[in-house]
Amino acid sequence: MPLNRPSTFPLPSAMPNAWCSIVLISLTIVYQLDVLVHAQNQGLYDPIFTRQDVDIDWYKLNASETITWTSCGSEQKCARVFLPLDYSRESVSPKATIALRMQPASSNVTYKGIVLYNPGGPGISGTMLVANIGPIIANLVGHGYDIVGFDVRGAGATLPLAQCFETEPQMQTFTQWTPILLNISDTSIPYSNAQQDVVAELCRRKLGGDGREDVHGTVEEWGGGRYMDTASVATDMLRINELLGQDKLNYLGISYGTVLGQYFAAMYPDKVGLFVMDAVCDAEYDSWYSVLSDTESAIDRLYSYCHQAGPHECPLYESDASRIKARVWSIMDSNTPLAGPFAAQGPAVITKALLQQQLITAASTPITGWPQLADILTAVERNNQSALASSNIIAASVPLCNSTNEPVPWFRENSAEQAIRCLDYPIPDVSATFNAYLSDLLEVSPIAAPVWAQRHLQCMKWPFQAKNRFTGPFTGNTSSPILLLSNILDPQCPLAQARRVHERLPGSRLLVQNATGHVATLTPSACTFAAVQAYFADGTLPAADVLCQPDVLPFIGAAGSP
Repeated sequence: MPLNRPSTFPLPSAMPNAWCSIVLISLTIVYQLDVLVHAQNQGLYDPIFTRQDVDIDWYKLNASETITWTSCGSEQKCARVFLPLDYSRESVSPKATIALRMQPASSNVTYKGIVLYNPGGPGISGTMLVANIGPIIANLVGHGYDIVGFDVRGAGATLPLAQCFETEPQMQTFTQWTPILLNISDTSIPYSNAQQDVVAELCRRKLGGDGREDVHGTVEEWGGGRYMDTASVATDMLRINELLGQDKLNYLGISYGTVLGQYFAAMYPDKVGLFVMDAVCDAEYDSWYSVLSDTESAIDRLYSYCHQAGPHECPLYESDASRIKARVWSIMDSNTPLAGPFAAQGPAVITKALLQQQLITAASTPITGWPQLADILTAVERNNQSALASSNIIAASVPLCNSTNEPVPWFRENSAEQAIRCLDYPIPDVSATFNAYLSDLLEVSPIAAPVWAQRHLQCMKWPFQAKNRFTGPFTGNTSSPILLLSNILDPQCPLAQARRVHERLPGSRLLVQNATGHVATLTPSACTFAAVQAYFADGTLPAADVLCQPDVLPFIGAAGSP
């Protein structure tokens, strides 16, 4: 993945400073999350993971049963804390080691406490995000708070780590990234099944333990693979908050972070402080069909915004949105496979599957993603090799030559996303039912289903069951009202799921933003930004049924621009 900053858009000539700050905040977070989600969830390697945030050697940082902060980075602090691996057997359990990173509150404002932050994934490193955008998060929640990011079990600098391959080159060789679109009529499903069998056996060997579960056993002997579930992480958050001297937990959770927030609210409702959950996925759903309910509509917005913007802003422009859609699919069907000898990440073949994956990804970050995708598609249409060479197209992961360039463990690819999701929502390995599942999912989203269904296969093969799985109910009278945020069209966590969560949390407030994409605060909106700031300032909730408007639109730029 290239290190280019996202493309910009035209801004009003007389823009208030606050509005500019919103744009800057949103674009920076878009860039960081887009990089991290892509790399961690799609098996991509990028030097960004070994060249940023190298101001601390996490494994040389002393861990203890109290939180002792050490300076790291620019005015930030880091710590590692021991917490029980198995909360159901604390007296004999070995210790998980949780990594924390803090953006301290400003000294010239009234101190308001601590906000714990989870950026989603599951498995995106909270410590890395605080290292990169800690001051920006502080702009959102208020400079009176200490912002504390942490790495969940399985991820980042936390131990146990869901790292199943022996080396980075080994993992990259196995996961050379050419996307596979699952199809009942070809060999893609058996091939993907076999891939997941490989990963499952490697993880069983690394994370399965040897059966020793006594007071003298280590994390490795107990087997860390059973203790990466969200319920265990929710209890980690409770203990971290207590060790930081806080009574109620203040929290900002994004995407999967909203699932984690729901677990915490259900398990510890009397400990809920100021809670903001953005891009709400329903922790209670027992099927993944509904996750894609808005995906097709979100992708269709690409064509309508392109048409509204006109030919000068959108290179895919046609006389109406339906013609733009037809052109996009004609490019993918008729111009691929395409040789890309000079693609940004090395020689590659650009396939329909690759472009379809990028279409799905762009729907999550449309302000930056759609203009970039439009440039890529027109370059493919014209076989413009120089444009492809300078684009951010992700054609393949580039293996390291040898283990001498091995990144530090907390920057390596891992299987945390799979471990967490599959422990929380296990799926029986009944291969005969998978074709029916895929067929049903295709009815919901023909574009995303062939990609999304890979997750179903992963969990069918995952070798562990959670030791202390929590199954709900995900409701409760929380000690403080929770603020939920959702875009009106979210391709990953649809509005309907946010509404269900809102109904189950008495006193909560749902703020809907009239925008497309994943995560409301990634779209500049003075309305949404002010609502979050007011809530963290003193608990003020926005008016019921408020609909915030975005200030920036894909391709078009500033809302209201001609």
